[in-house]
Amino acid sequence: MTADELLQQIENEKNKSNDIEEDENSDDTQDLDELAKETDIIEDKEDNVQESKAIKEENEDHEDELKDVKKEDESVELGKYHILYRERDDKWYVKRENSDKVIRVLHTKKEAIAYATIKAINQDTNIVIHSKDGKIEKHGY
Repeated sequence: MTADELLQQIENEKNKSNDIEEDENSDDTQDLDELAKETDIIEDKEDNVQESKAIKEENEDHEDELKDVKKEDESVELGKYHILYRERDDKWYVKRENSDKVIRVLHTKKEAIAYATIKAINQDTNIVIHSKDGKIEKHGY
């Protein structure tokens, strides 16, 4: 092998080495770019998770507020307890205002008043006491 051929071979080896380094650098750059994109995606997902948690907490707060409002509405809708006399069996009964349903039938007016009073206290409402002829004797009691 001549000196020129040897120099040519060395030059070729150098070029191959440079090409390999450029390919490796190019691969490293691509790997870094892909890693940066993946990192951005992960950060976006983490942000979305945080936003979702915040929205969920806000919704839970609103649900609690709605439950409180519904409870207030229910107590208003149910109305007062009325104590009324039923002539056909000579008994007293308790029912809610604006309702046809009889809640309890009792033997005496005192029993009916006691029962309705307990219910009204627990429901934060009042009672209305009717006489035997149906007229209101007392209300807001």
